[in-house]
Amino acid sequence: MEITAVIIGVLFAIVMSNILGSLFPMLPLTLIQIIFGCLMALLVPEFKLHLEPELFMILVIAPLLFREADEADVYSLWELRKTVFLMAFILVFITVFAIGGSVNLLIPGIPIAACFALGAILGPTDAVAVFSLSSRIKINENLTNALKGEGLINDASGLIAFRFAVAALLTGGFSPYMAFRDLLLASLGGVLVGLLLSSVERWAVSILKKLSVHNTGAYILIEIMMPFICYMFAEELGTSGVLAAVAAGARQTPVLRKTDLSEAEFSMSKHVIWDILTFVLNSLVFLLLGLQLPGIFAEVWNDPAYTHFFLVLCAVLVTLILLAVRFLSLAVFAADVVGDTLRAKLKNTLLLTLSGVKGAVSLATAFALPITYSGGFNPAHRLLLLFITAGAIILSLLMALTLLPIIADSVKNDRSESNMRISILREVIAQLKEQSYDKISAGKGDAVRAVIKNYKERIRNTEDVEYDKREKKAIQALWRFMYRTEKEIITECQRKGEIDAAMRRDILDRLCLIYKDKYRGAAARAACSFLFMRFFVGRKRLLRLLDESHRFAVRDRLAKNAASLAKALRDGPKSRPERLIDRVLHERQSSAVEIEDGMFGRSPQERFIPGYEDELINGFYVERRVVHQFLDRGDITVEQANRLRGDVNRLELYTLSEKLGYSEPMIKMFTKLRGKMSDRLHGNKNRPNT
Repeated sequence: MEITAVIIGVLFAIVMSNILGSLFPMLPLTLIQIIFGCLMALLVPEFKLHLEPELFMILVIAPLLFREADEADVYSLWELRKTVFLMAFILVFITVFAIGGSVNLLIPGIPIAACFALGAILGPTDAVAVFSLSSRIKINENLTNALKGEGLINDASGLIAFRFAVAALLTGGFSPYMAFRDLLLASLGGVLVGLLLSSVERWAVSILKKLSVHNTGAYILIEIMMPFICYMFAEELGTSGVLAAVAAGARQTPVLRKTDLSEAEFSMSKHVIWDILTFVLNSLVFLLLGLQLPGIFAEVWNDPAYTHFFLVLCAVLVTLILLAVRFLSLAVFAADVVGDTLRAKLKNTLLLTLSGVKGAVSLATAFALPITYSGGFNPAHRLLLLFITAGAIILSLLMALTLLPIIADSVKNDRSESNMRISILREVIAQLKEQSYDKISAGKGDAVRAVIKNYKERIRNTEDVEYDKREKKAIQALWRFMYRTEKEIITECQRKGEIDAAMRRDILDRLCLIYKDKYRGAAARAACSFLFMRFFVGRKRLLRLLDESHRFAVRDRLAKNAASLAKALRDGPKSRPERLIDRVLHERQSSAVEIEDGMFGRSPQERFIPGYEDELINGFYVERRVVHQFLDRGDITVEQANRLRGDVNRLELYTLSEKLGYSEPMIKMFTKLRGKMSDRLHGNKNRPNT
């Protein structure tokens, strides 16, 4: 298959798997991506990607570890240096000997060196898989940092152990002294290479800045190239490329950089680019894993030399041995971080044990096994070791995905953060109204009202994120009930003679505008009503909606409807949550006010109201002031205040970038259109009735 089709297929699979992960959050994204890869391999046999170990390490693992080290809390890792060292080095070598000896007893025909090579393959955990799992469960900070430190470093110890095992397999000789010496040199050498190259990069960038070369894109590209350069340079010198990439990433921490305008611009841009790159690479890891599994299983499964029961038994036993060795070792190595009580120690040791999943790094290393050699290691043995590796990867992932949520503390839907944000946004709205009272009273507050509406939408979005599926369905049911109830109220009013047919039609049009973002039936009717007015009735009925003589009567009727709605909702089934009833009633009232102010739903035209961007920037200033007031009162922490300020900074930067672009011509165009509509309205008022 052509490389272009392969790239498009992989990108399509990445997008679709992430969409499914968002639609079905109960399914782990890693599992979805592995299944996607398996389906691609099974349904499209031509779609084959050979997993070249060295290329995979350079192009995928090196940049991911570089980025994780860049974002890691280096100081917390340093405080846990003893635990991280024991988990990343000593535990790997214990696993090598435990798995090697066990597999040699289980399958005597495989050379002992090949069994140790399997132990080295399964010794390190997959950092990508660990980080993906830790984001889904609630574990304490010390355990998280220990897992991250282990995942960043143990690839190096596993790869070094694998090289020694393969060398012993090919040469038949092994020297513990030489192995320890080479391990020490490779580890220290890799760290030194990473620190040296990152220092050279810093020095080169500083020289370019002194020469007035202010090119943020070039500096970002230099940083993206760093993990590849560090890995290849370290490997050429015979040291650990993984540790070189990790050390270079840790050297990029912002604490070691000065604060100036160019550095701020560089940091903001690089985060966006790195986020996209890591998103693609993380997904690619599990897709590649899924792509390889069907081929591995098919070849061994159809081999008459092994029964199906024997194959499954080997994979299960090796996985159980891995877990047992890890649990017993961590009970000693991680004693400082697992807790004080016996219950806490047992629980946290189990969390650390199950979090030690294997992944695509192990599979890529297994593909580096020699196909054959004269000492009795043949292709059938290699396929069997590949099968055991793949089986251990799948079983460790499934056990982690199944058991970790049970053992870990349940993540409760804590609404304190969203409630705090909503309180701040409501205070911003109150201060904006107070600040612009005279302007709004004089009828010159269109831009301010649009900004206030923007803040109300932010409140609604914040509330929506916190609702689960059951609550969202309940809200939709409330909107349907309210819309139908209001229609019945208006029909009853016409039947009693309180309003005429024209007033009923005007009120129903406004109700459609109020409910069109909440209820599909109202949205469809609003669209049909607008098209009917625009193309069949003409402008007369459309202008009637804006006619000042009808607005007070319509507003009074909508206010009476609101009172009737509140009574109907609260007199209904007791299963309706009071909190949701209050939310929909408040939003319905706000929408009615916006309609009466001329704000027809969530229209993108609001941003073209003259002065909107200036008022929005003023709103950001008020929001920062409110955040500072909440911080002074002790209502929020420093960390929360910094997150809120970061949100405001991003919104303001977006607003400023848009203001400098194409908005001015659009503002002029919409101002002209609004003027024409106003002239038509006044002309319609002054025209004598016929």
